[in-house]
Amino acid sequence: MEKLERLDDLVFDAISGSREALEELTGFWPKVREEWGDDPLVAESREQYLRYALASWDKIIQRTGQRNPAIAVQSLEVLCLLFEGAEG
Repeated sequence: MEKLERLDDLVFDAISGSREALEELTGFWPKVREEWGDDPLVAESREQYLRYALASWDKIIQRTGQRNPAIAVQSLEVLCLLFEGAEG
């Protein structure tokens, strides 16, 4: 559970724009993925992170009336990392 909590923190922070979290996630995610393998928790977590990214983008647009390309690009980097090699 501790790794899942750390993963959540890194993903949410990285999607919110933290470059440091993204850098740490880049090293942390492959280790977690290797350890968990095909555990259904991996797919569930990916879905949760995708929903969070979409909700974050919507909130920014609603709050500011503008899109933030930098956060969108970083969010896509996070999602690409998490979904790389995913099947189905």
